[in-house]
Amino acid sequence: MTNVLQQVLAAEGIVTTVLSLASYASTYNVAGHSFSQTNGASGGTTPYTYSISSGSVPSGTSINSATGTVSGTPSAGGFSYTVKVSDSGSQVATSVVSGTITAALSLYSPASSTLTAGESYSQSNTASGGTGGNTYSISGGSVPSGTSINSSTGTVSGTPSAGAFGYDVTVTDSGGQTSTNYVSGTITAALSLYSPVSGTTAARQTYAQGNTASGGSGSYTYSITGGSVPAGTTLNSSNGTVSGTPTTAGGFGYDVTVTDSSSNTATNYVSGTISAVVPGSVTYESGSGNFTIPPFNSLAIQLWGGGGGGGGFTAPGTFVAGSNGASSTAYGITAGPGIAGSAGASTTGGAGGSAAGENYSSAAGTAGTIGGSAGGDGAGGAGGDGGAGGAGLAYGTISSGHPGSAPGGGGGGGASTFTVEESSGWDAGGGGGGGGFAQSDFAAGSLAVGGTISWVVGAGGAGGAGATAAGGAGAAGYVAFTWD
Repeated sequence: MTNVLQQVLAAEGIVTTVLSLASYASTYNVAGHSFSQTNGASGGTTPYTYSISSGSVPSGTSINSATGTVSGTPSAGGFSYTVKVSDSGSQVATSVVSGTITAALSLYSPASSTLTAGESYSQSNTASGGTGGNTYSISGGSVPSGTSINSSTGTVSGTPSAGAFGYDVTVTDSGGQTSTNYVSGTITAALSLYSPVSGTTAARQTYAQGNTASGGSGSYTYSITGGSVPAGTTLNSSNGTVSGTPTTAGGFGYDVTVTDSSSNTATNYVSGTISAVVPGSVTYESGSGNFTIPPFNSLAIQLWGGGGGGGGFTAPGTFVAGSNGASSTAYGITAGPGIAGSAGASTTGGAGGSAAGENYSSAAGTAGTIGGSAGGDGAGGAGGDGGAGGAGLAYGTISSGHPGSAPGGGGGGGASTFTVEESSGWDAGGGGGGGGFAQSDFAAGSLAVGGTISWVVGAGGAGGAGATAAGGAGAAGYVAFTWD
């Protein structure tokens, strides 16, 4: 058609050239970036008019009918279109343009799954979109010490040291497009476990062996993964402490393991020997004080209150040889009263007994009391005819009101047996009484080791006064602690 037209024009003396169209691809085919695809006509008769005769230009672009340039900011996707140019002489030329608008370059940078010193660190950076031929680099900050970036794959990897980090990863495609992400975090120290021994390793004493984790990640859980803790102790899985009161002497050994939230573990072996309870005893007389409770399997506390004093007496006269005839006058005598034995708080020792008349008998000593109650018997008087000691109160437990105290027993009563002979006086006064008795027994665990027991023990009463002879003193009170 063109050749025919040229022949006709040539026959009429009009010289013209053939219209042609050259199309040049856009130098940048990336979504979101400027697209400029030029189309240039030549030959024919100007002016030219450009249009799209078929297909579709990239979404977001259009053709300039005067210049022929297709331009704009395209969306991603394939395209194909026919550009037509017409000149003023009705010549027409066309050109087909096709290609693909690629997605914009982007970068995905997830964190490493492990952030613990001494363990493998692998932080990937993956590009998408762009024109391909990507190169990765660190454009700011610093990667964890001990790691580096692979410029081809974008992965930062290695075996890091502990500490904070932060870095910019940049990917550059073959078209010069770039995308950058910032990656930061902290490399924690490796999980470790500190396991000091217990301060005490004796039976019946508190055992507390701490296990303290550090490093790792998240929360910790403790467990015994081997061996056995001392009998009577257990592990707290939350704080790692093995504690309790060991019940059995002997060796022990166990593995303590801590696990963090990333399933990292650390283990220590703890061993030692639980020593046996050392038996012993101690006695305190007449007074008060505090007893520190030792480790024990059983503990007995025995208490004796102070005894009442024996009665003294006074002879009504002095007898000479031969004065004790059958028809002699019976002379009455009276033994002096015993002095009350001193005992524990709110406790009264028994008074000394009395004796009256020439039958030389004596009454029983008055009972020791506490709160108006009476318990087991006190010991009898030491004098020949002394009356039996009065009752003393026995404690079964140690009460808060009267810790460790026991009452005095009754005093021994009256005068000793006497005879009236030449050149003789009266015999000695009545003997002193014994104190009341109490005992309490305690099993292991019923009293806190290291605690104290306050004790109060009464003294023996003094003997009663008498012109001829004084009564004997009451037995001293005392307390005895015995343990094994």
